[in-house]
Amino acid sequence: MNPLLCERCGRDLESDDAISIIEGICCACRRHDAREQIRTGSRHVPPAPPTAAAQSPRFPHRRPVPRPAPPAPAAGRSASLPVRPALVTPASTIDGESIARSSRRRRDLAIGVGVGLLLTFAATGYFISKRGPAPALAISSGERTGSLPIRLTVKPAWAEVTLDGQPIQPENDNGQFQLTLPGEPDELKWLNVAAEGYHEVRRPLSALGGVDDISIELVQKPIEVAIRSEPPNAKVWIDEQFKGTTPLDLTLLSWESSRLAVRHDGYEAVEQPIRPPAKGNRLELNFDLKPAGLLVRVETQPPGAIVTVDGRAGGTTPVDLPISAEQRGSEIQIVAALAGYEPATHRLQLPEVGDGQPIVARLALSRPQCELIVQTDPPGAEVLVAGKSYGASPAQVRFGPEYAGQRVQIEGRIPGTYAGRTSVLVPPGGQKREVLLEMEMTGQRVVFLVLSPTGAGADHALLTDHLVEQIHRLEERQHFAVLACTIEGIAAWPAIGETVPATSDNKIRAYDHVRGIRPSARGAVPQAMQAAMQAQPNTIWLYAGPKLVTDDLLPLGAADLTNAPTVNAVQIAPRYKPKWLESFVQARGGMLMVIEPAPRRLAVQDSAALD
Repeated sequence: MNPLLCERCGRDLESDDAISIIEGICCACRRHDAREQIRTGSRHVPPAPPTAAAQSPRFPHRRPVPRPAPPAPAAGRSASLPVRPALVTPASTIDGESIARSSRRRRDLAIGVGVGLLLTFAATGYFISKRGPAPALAISSGERTGSLPIRLTVKPAWAEVTLDGQPIQPENDNGQFQLTLPGEPDELKWLNVAAEGYHEVRRPLSALGGVDDISIELVQKPIEVAIRSEPPNAKVWIDEQFKGTTPLDLTLLSWESSRLAVRHDGYEAVEQPIRPPAKGNRLELNFDLKPAGLLVRVETQPPGAIVTVDGRAGGTTPVDLPISAEQRGSEIQIVAALAGYEPATHRLQLPEVGDGQPIVARLALSRPQCELIVQTDPPGAEVLVAGKSYGASPAQVRFGPEYAGQRVQIEGRIPGTYAGRTSVLVPPGGQKREVLLEMEMTGQRVVFLVLSPTGAGADHALLTDHLVEQIHRLEERQHFAVLACTIEGIAAWPAIGETVPATSDNKIRAYDHVRGIRPSARGAVPQAMQAAMQAQPNTIWLYAGPKLVTDDLLPLGAADLTNAPTVNAVQIAPRYKPKWLESFVQARGGMLMVIEPAPRRLAVQDSAALD
């Protein structure tokens, strides 16, 4: 039978109600009894104890305990009050099983309480044994106890410890000390713990206290922070709050975790946490600020161009480019390139010290231009495109994007000697095209005059090779003659004062004549000039060595240039710069051609190569 059932109604007893467990009656039955007492006005009369025969055989030693009778009504109570009979439970309803359940409940409760007390005593004894024996304490002020050793731990570890003014040496570097107090219970010792920058701690010690392990941690005083910078007047920020400019003195709490920032225009910012000093409460911070790099902002129109600074990639516009401090005061080159546009270049002079604001560089990109490279044969001719001169060939001619696909006229001319004309289409934007303009000799009477005073060496061979090439370029409608200064005098072909048509047969004879020329060391140059003028040429090709002088050319019309022929001069590259010869041929509408002996046999330069 379940012992946790109500003896009256048979319902389960409330497990959290101690009275129900002890009496064996549920709360509902107890409330019913209370209502009946209130209704009837009399106390509840418990049921009579069972007879001896009804006692449980399991507990034969128990005897029923008589319950006292309810008290008689008082004498002064009104007789008219109805007397309600007490509730009496017949003895036959209480059997031995109910008494057994009540006994088992009381036994189980007693066993549980006993086991709990045993566990409590065991745990207390375990913790006392771990702590060790407690120091002997004085029972009274007049009774002497034994000395008390004390282990002391302080923080910071370097703090100074004194006991009644006597310094105590630490056992190690971890701030641990060993003290011994006398056994007199009424004798006090004063312990002092002090450290620079910390609040001092003073406390009494006595053996009567019985405390053998003490830890003391000093509280740090507020920190005095001195901030200096070079250069001064730097702005100081602490936890993103402006505090002033250097030199600056501040007071901070030691337990605050603060972050310091020092900023100065034109210098690199310094940021660092503020940590309390190891000793003392004053912290001095000195900053030698470094010059900061500049910031250059590059903007292009249109945007999206790729930027390089002094050849280093910088990103896509608009872009901010940091410039190192070493480049202060120098000049940088910014190049912006975008597909479909001409590259733009900007040279920027950087200041020595910045003001904290970025330097803005703006570049405007233009649509790509068309380009023509015009070369002439022979080279060095003046190039004219659409009537505008672009200098000597090879000439670089640029057109705007609106000219793409249009046809333009190109002319090339060497005054009095060669001329040529052609038309070409302008290439699309951003493209380049090379044009070779072959010119024809325009002189009707051409005289080739060889003045080679250097002898029949390598230089003379270069000059005669070039002469043969020029004769080969002549057309049949042109007439020519060849004159030379030789050892025997002036050698003329066909004769002095005569010219022949530039036919193939005459050209072959002229080749043989040129190959047979033997120049003199110093020929009659003025006489050769006069002989050349007798043929009444309109173009003279002058092949001369480096020893040619101004007086040698006087017969060519030094005074009157109105009817003077066009003069072209050809020389082996001299060791000096014949400026006078260049001026001479330019005044007569010709050009100066210089042949370099190496690395190419017939490498020709225009007069600009002599500068």
